[in-house]
Amino acid sequence: MDPLNNINVDKDKPYLYCFRTSKGIGYSAHFVGNCLIVTSLKSKGKGFQHCVKFDFQPRKWYMISIVHIYSRWRNSEIRCYVNGQLVSYGDMAWHVNTNDSYDKCFLGSSETADANRVFCGQLGAVYVFSEALNPAQIFAIHQLGPGYKSTFKFKSESDIHLAEHHKQVLYDGKVAGSIAFTYNAKATDAQLCLESSPRENASIFVHSPHALMLQDVKATVTHSIHSAIHSVGGIQVLFPLFAQLDFHQSKDSQVETTVCATLLAFLVELLKSSVAMQEQMLGGKGFLVIGYLLEKSSRAHISRAVLEQFLSFAKYLDGLPHGAPLLKQLCDHILFNAAIWIYTPAKVQLSLYTYLSAEFIGTATIYNTIRRVGTVLQLMHMLKYYYWASNPADSSGIAPKGLDGPRPTQKEVISLRAFMLLFLKQLILKDRGVKEDELQSILNYLLTMQEDENLHDVLQLVVALMSEHPASMIPAFDQRNGIRVVYKLLASKSENIRVQSLKVLGYFLKHLGHKRKVEIMHTHSLFTLLGERLMLHTNTVSVTTYNTLYEILTEQVCTQVVHKPHPEPDSTVKIQNPMILKVVANLLKSSAPGTELMEVRRLFLSDMIKLFSSSRDNRRCLLQCSVWQDWMFSLGYINPKNSEEQKMTEMMYNIFRILLYHAIKYEWGGWRVWVDTLSIAHSKVTYEAHKEYLAKMYEEYQRQEEENIKKGKKGLVSTICGLSAQTSNIKDVIEIGEIDDHSQTPDSEADYESADSRNLLTEGKGPEGDFGGSENTIDGVRVAVHDLLVDIKAEKVEATEVKMDDTELSSETVGVSENGPLVEVESLLDNVYCAAVRKLDNNVSSMLMPKGSMNDQNAAPLITLDDEKDDIPQNNNFLFGKVTGSIEDNLLPDLSLAEPLVLPNSELPDHTGSRDEIGLLAHMTGSSLPSILTSDGATEFEGELLADKTNGGVETRSNASETARSDDGKDKEMKKIQTTATTQVSLVLYLSHTKTFNIQICSKMIEAEHYQPLQIMY
Repeated sequence: MDPLNNINVDKDKPYLYCFRTSKGIGYSAHFVGNCLIVTSLKSKGKGFQHCVKFDFQPRKWYMISIVHIYSRWRNSEIRCYVNGQLVSYGDMAWHVNTNDSYDKCFLGSSETADANRVFCGQLGAVYVFSEALNPAQIFAIHQLGPGYKSTFKFKSESDIHLAEHHKQVLYDGKVAGSIAFTYNAKATDAQLCLESSPRENASIFVHSPHALMLQDVKATVTHSIHSAIHSVGGIQVLFPLFAQLDFHQSKDSQVETTVCATLLAFLVELLKSSVAMQEQMLGGKGFLVIGYLLEKSSRAHISRAVLEQFLSFAKYLDGLPHGAPLLKQLCDHILFNAAIWIYTPAKVQLSLYTYLSAEFIGTATIYNTIRRVGTVLQLMHMLKYYYWASNPADSSGIAPKGLDGPRPTQKEVISLRAFMLLFLKQLILKDRGVKEDELQSILNYLLTMQEDENLHDVLQLVVALMSEHPASMIPAFDQRNGIRVVYKLLASKSENIRVQSLKVLGYFLKHLGHKRKVEIMHTHSLFTLLGERLMLHTNTVSVTTYNTLYEILTEQVCTQVVHKPHPEPDSTVKIQNPMILKVVANLLKSSAPGTELMEVRRLFLSDMIKLFSSSRDNRRCLLQCSVWQDWMFSLGYINPKNSEEQKMTEMMYNIFRILLYHAIKYEWGGWRVWVDTLSIAHSKVTYEAHKEYLAKMYEEYQRQEEENIKKGKKGLVSTICGLSAQTSNIKDVIEIGEIDDHSQTPDSEADYESADSRNLLTEGKGPEGDFGGSENTIDGVRVAVHDLLVDIKAEKVEATEVKMDDTELSSETVGVSENGPLVEVESLLDNVYCAAVRKLDNNVSSMLMPKGSMNDQNAAPLITLDDEKDDIPQNNNFLFGKVTGSIEDNLLPDLSLAEPLVLPNSELPDHTGSRDEIGLLAHMTGSSLPSILTSDGATEFEGELLADKTNGGVETRSNASETARSDDGKDKEMKKIQTTATTQVSLVLYLSHTKTFNIQICSKMIEAEHYQPLQIMY
């Protein structure tokens, strides 16, 4: 309705329609105020009316549908619909029973056609149906809009998009077949209005069905905006408007930032209301053009309103069956185009990526539309070039983008990256897991980026993907050589990156087959490389790193990073990657001392004790490794200096007890493990002794040099052969002499001036001092070393081997000191070696179990492991009992020259006498390893294995055949070996004689239920 004047309710009654006979009976509908009155006159002045109470407003389009439902056996009813919705209904006997023709039919007027009863406004198409329409049909007709004027025959006749069920209701033929007559403004000729119902429908007209328009009635054809735009070139004509966003308006001095949102809203409405324009948008790549123009314009135009328009259109396209191609274009060029959004406020960007990671990806249609490798590649490109947390230009060499405007802060960028990676994760996991090309793009990012801030969250994504979908991740990771990326990241300076890389490695090894694991890790020695990479930028091992290595060891990997000590392992925990044990041991060995390092060492030893004591498989797993004793010894201390080191050493020996007991009881040929252990223990102790000896010797040299400089005798000491005072009889030769039992290591010049000639290895470090007391001191010998001369310079060390002439060594030739004659030895190390072996050999018999205990058939096992609790009686005694002694006791025995050193011999001397000391091994077990228990009633060796100091002194032998020289060897040439050193002294040692020793080892053979001494040639 469009009244020219204000409506007078009392007088104006504009008719919508009027169908009556010449007698005035029939049907009509007219407006009274804002209400519509539907009338059925059955006789002159008598009938029924129904009021439709709806607030009709002027100058607004309405679709009014009035349905008359006839019933023969009950009351008929009437239903009124406005804009496809039922607004009024009721029972009404509307049927007019007459045989007269309806000859007074008007649309928009009454039969009188006076001014107060003529409809003023516009009428669209008018339809009269011969059947009552149902609500679904009425609602579907309303969806066609006010411009529809056809006959419901062809599905593609309208440009308006209809749902499929609406098309089925309208175009099934029933609606078209029930049209009685229809008129519209387009089917006119001058004042003639043509009836446009289908020709096949039966006509209800007596005469011509066409109508005449009354005076002042005009047929007005209004073209839609869609057809208007189509006539000038289609939707593409609107694109250049986005290039003019930065233009100033004629009266405004500033750019209007709301124009973009308004223009975009207009464009979206056009696309929603026209399928043809959607086709034009898709064919012309409209979103590509719009995205490019938005990149070039000011970022002030990209507001939240603009984002909401794009998101609403994305939701609309999601509901269209044919909207997928246009939705792809929208995502690629608008939603996933970081160049558009990077300069917008952080809240706008957060809204976008929150929608993408939550509501957007949750829709099946959208997921099927965008699920492809290109989306993952595009997102990784955005993370690398636009959403970087740290500028990659310096370290990674990548030219970053998004620097031309105000970027979000680093904290905001990290939040945005989190939502983007969440979207990426859901995109990958929603289908059948990751594809190789998608994983390759992630690995390429990790390889090319160097900044820890840019790597950490992406690395966490890889960990999450491996944890949640290993079935697809592990084969793809293996196929794309992801292990290379892991080892590249292990060289990072950040511990967080190294820990996350270790977790990736842990998940990879956990789900990898055994054969493939051996091919990858062992063939290329990657476990060894693992330790080297971890220590590349740090000199310590943290609890966090150790916890992650422990997860790899047991393959119980979790995504959470544990910074505190992990829970203690139970009996179900199995060692899956035993090489990690060696990696951890080497890391501890190469780390700088510290409080945290001691905590990690204690935790590592405690874990091994629990793992080995609770599972036979874990023990066997380690025993199958080669030379495991070497790194196991490095976890303890040969010479513990405090209670902490003593505790670590005892824990290390406890592990040896468990493993050696298992080897001798359960493993075939387990005695070989004992042999290897003794051999490696001997080499460790000897090395520590020699290293300490060299350090003391160099310290002595430095002190002597300082003393000579003060006395003005610079450079008199040029050769070092041992520790002694300089003698006047033999120039440039330092002698080794017997030291006084009560003498201490000199701390000043006066001590050196008054001290006798001494050997480092004769100095006692334990609380008991030397093995022999002052009352038991016997005459020793002074040894002059002629075989090995070491010249120590400031920057060069020279080692010279001098061959003596073949002369008889006598007191006259060599010289006699006040303590005894000088004798010759092969080298300085021979002294230590011969004394240690002699002591080792002396007390073999003392280590054997008493005979009574060997015959005891009911003895309990020496060591009880957790997996033997059910079948072996409990016993608190271990293979080695507790030994008393202070923590300062050294594993290396204190060798005093109060007991003469044994001269080297090419043949092993016979040992028939009683032995008092076991020497090196005995002292090692005496200070740290408990002694072997005796049987019932027997007394334990309480660690005082060195108690008897006076009996059975070491025999000193001098054999002329050993010191004889051949006649033709008098003129031996001197060989001089020069080595360069800056911080340490290097000695060239020569062992010229082969030594063979018999070592008797006592083993308790549990399975055979008797003791059997085992003799081994070592």
